[in-house]
Amino acid sequence: MKVRLPKEARRLARAALRVRPQLPPSRRYGTPIGLGIAAAIGRGDAVDGARVLSFLQRARPVYQMALKKGTRSPRTSRAVGAYYLWGGEPARRYLERLI
Repeated sequence: MKVRLPKEARRLARAALRVRPQLPPSRRYGTPIGLGIAAAIGRGDAVDGARVLSFLQRARPVYQMALKKGTRSPRTSRAVGAYYLWGGEPARRYLERLI
């Protein structure tokens, strides 16, 4: 099911895309698929909600571990950056209500 994600999810995806090129190659996050999804989310395009939710549910435990360590920025954590590419918590909450 194609859905447009909320404004906050779009903001997180755009922020993660903006930060990524500034990082050294060893600290960059995201696969080609993730970067494409992030670009679509950031533009406000409709994306496959089930695919996004599936990624966010799988990545959430690693994201939560990063938060517990105190790394809350895509500049300091690849896990946080990858999670934000896909819209982060706003996207997950929205999609769990929807799907």
